[in-house]
Amino acid sequence: MADKQYNWSSIARHPRFIEHCRRKDRFIYFWWLVGTLVYFLLLVGVGYTPELFRLKIVGRINVAYACFILIFVCTWGSALYYAYKADTDFDPNGQDLLAELTKEVEQ
Repeated sequence: MADKQYNWSSIARHPRFIEHCRRKDRFIYFWWLVGTLVYFLLLVGVGYTPELFRLKIVGRINVAYACFILIFVCTWGSALYYAYKADTDFDPNGQDLLAELTKEVEQ
């Protein structure tokens, strides 16, 4: 039994597919940029204001440790947010688009 053959170049030019990819790319690149800026701002802050990052918060925990823990929490938070966004927006939109394109190919 042969699999269905799709015209991938016409799918790639489909306006709805282009918009789907654009929305997903904007989401991913925005959060990548935010994460990268936060990480490098922390490194620059430690380099230029080490006395601020040496301040004790609780016990042996200082501002630098708290910031690095915050980066870890933000990383997990952004991963969970992406999973939520993919489940509620990107994947259903992709499934609808696939169904629409499959109907167009069958006609």
